[in-house]
Amino acid sequence: MTYGVTCSRAHLDTLGGGLPGPDEINWAGVSAWQNGVAPAFAGRYFLGTPTQPEADLDIGFCLWSHGEGGDPAGPAAVVPLQRSEPDRQQATGILGAQFGAEDAHAVGAYLERCAGVGDLVLPLDRYYVLVFLEVDSGVAMSVDYWSMWAHTVEGIVLDLHPQGLARSLKPAIACAFEQAAPGSPALPEASVQVCLSQPAPAGRHRTCYGFWCRTVLATPVFGEFVQDPVEGPVPVRYRRTFDGPGGSPNPPGVPASVLSTLPLITVDEPVAGSPDDPLQYALEARPWNPAAPPPPDSATAPANLPTQFGVDLAYPFDARTGVGTRVPDRKPMAECMGSTPMLIRRLPAGVVSNKFGPLDLGTWRDGADALSGRPSFCGRYMAPHFNSLTREEAFDIFVAGMAVVSIWQLGREMLDGFGHALQAFAAAEALGQPPHTPVYFATDVTVDDPRDPGSPSMQRVTDYYRDVRRGYRQYRTAGGTTPYYIGAYGPANVLDMVYRGGLATHFWQPWPPNWGPPVPFPPDWTLIATGWRAWPHLNAWQILLCANSDQPALVADNHAILSCVPANDLDLNVAWGDPGSWFPR
Repeated sequence: MTYGVTCSRAHLDTLGGGLPGPDEINWAGVSAWQNGVAPAFAGRYFLGTPTQPEADLDIGFCLWSHGEGGDPAGPAAVVPLQRSEPDRQQATGILGAQFGAEDAHAVGAYLERCAGVGDLVLPLDRYYVLVFLEVDSGVAMSVDYWSMWAHTVEGIVLDLHPQGLARSLKPAIACAFEQAAPGSPALPEASVQVCLSQPAPAGRHRTCYGFWCRTVLATPVFGEFVQDPVEGPVPVRYRRTFDGPGGSPNPPGVPASVLSTLPLITVDEPVAGSPDDPLQYALEARPWNPAAPPPPDSATAPANLPTQFGVDLAYPFDARTGVGTRVPDRKPMAECMGSTPMLIRRLPAGVVSNKFGPLDLGTWRDGADALSGRPSFCGRYMAPHFNSLTREEAFDIFVAGMAVVSIWQLGREMLDGFGHALQAFAAAEALGQPPHTPVYFATDVTVDDPRDPGSPSMQRVTDYYRDVRRGYRQYRTAGGTTPYYIGAYGPANVLDMVYRGGLATHFWQPWPPNWGPPVPFPPDWTLIATGWRAWPHLNAWQILLCANSDQPALVADNHAILSCVPANDLDLNVAWGDPGSWFPR
């Protein structure tokens, strides 16, 4: 018996360290429900955003995150999915082709980044990767979208770490199936058949390499759908057997331990009698963690080192004029930053206080092992920040050799996330920020901090991110044509919250080491504060805050790049895979 799960409302890993929380999958319960057999694979989304019902009902949507496949109880094989986006899939003509190319490039790039950091690999005996495009029931996908999506996907080749293998992607479709009459063969929904049967524009590869039947059928017999006589029938690779989020009733005798998990997952299985094993075309998840061992170990480097370097800054406020730094004055600063290498000989790992003050226990990497290179991204604040990013400056940053990462911050009260989202995503579209890239909403304050009477509660921060999601949906409903992601910039306890709740898809941890410590504070809290160590599912980590005096060696090593901006008003970052950076279009 081989089966798997598909999950959009939960990640594959658990963060609780004990029994799974209410928004996490209970793998032991799932296995007990399935006669003691553990799931062999998981369908996971690598492209997609929350739906309107999810935002309205505070239901999480979880995009694949670095490191979520490290739970030993979870499935190792991962089948990539792209979520249905009806407005884009139904577009016709040049616009439909544009959307198809954009979406295919985005899902391919996301898979490449995951392969690049090493949390997804392909075993030696596998030859390509199936990527399933989800098509919601009733969506009349246009041949313009499909043919360009399929053509673009088939042209993407993964360079799979660590073997150095080159493997191509192949387009497939996950959709509803229907029967002409009870007992008759099940075939893909008529709208999907119509789309695949139409001739594509000349020169486009439009072959579908497999179906995933998303309709729960008691005893299905699948009919043959032939798209291309030369290729023969398109094989049905997987079929759904239980659709918890879709409303399948709980089976009789289901263990109590799995009841909270059933609304988070569907159950799927490979179709018996397929010409080959669909898992031969799946990726495999590997344990992944960006953090160094905890103190007092200061010699062991993280197993997964950063792959990129970057900066973030607001630019100095000009006290003489009472306004921010003029856009023309930012251009030479961007050129300086983009052409000056960063040197990272130490990543923060912990600190202990003694009679001489804080003693840094960072992880050292000297000589040839030191991390160095030019910054590849620049984090910038969006309007109405006093030094907000402009379209002109975005191009200046691009010409300087860096991509942009968007940051939204308006005060520290964490109120009116709905209004903030409307402003932020409209500003992103006006800046030419491309689709499927995040805007990071900043929680620039300690949360649930008993030492600080002004610290907001975690409930307020949770409500803020929920309101951001509602604001994003309103931005789309009101005519925003570009799909974006919601990123979270905040302390470790905030990142934990938004990760578990499926409220954000990209995660950026700021510098201050006392952000996100355990509560209540133990006597040696500075030694074990999580803010000093990389949070487990990071995209980016700010490791130096405006020439922070607690890191004199890091400051000295990076004097040149810090000097690119007046008063050294520049923060340094590292990233894994990609922090959600973009080039203006």
